[in-house]
Amino acid sequence: MTEQALKTWIGALAQRVATTLSAYRVRVNCAVEVIALDCHPWNGLLELSLLTAEEIARDPALNDAREMAAWEHYNFGSRVIEWRLSDELEAFMRSSYNSAGEYRTAVADRFIGACAIACYSELVQQAVARYALTNHFRMSVSHPDDGREIYPPN
Repeated sequence: MTEQALKTWIGALAQRVATTLSAYRVRVNCAVEVIALDCHPWNGLLELSLLTAEEIARDPALNDAREMAAWEHYNFGSRVIEWRLSDELEAFMRSSYNSAGEYRTAVADRFIGACAIACYSELVQQAVARYALTNHFRMSVSHPDDGREIYPPN
């Protein structure tokens, strides 16, 4: 995978995240605490999820990215046509990982870091700003193996 290919991938992902967030905005009627992008390069999986303040009020234990699968808006992108267009991004990620041989771990880390860069982009930040956000709002891109928070990018 070349640097240029990764840069192109980041730009396309940022566009997809921003477009999906914008399309989904009308379905969220309360303050948002977390917007998370989950990335699993070995499966070619990207999942966009969000957690609301109402959910946390009902169950404070949900305020942890490791509990993402229990969030009401878990993988909401899969319900938005704009996100479904990200299949080619997932396929490229999976193919790059599978062809990396002994460098798979490094390639996985690069894609997870690339997700953080995409979420940090001005395009995504503008889409996020359209939501009602709590005072403790945060974006989350964490490493699925060890839970390390990668956002914001270095």
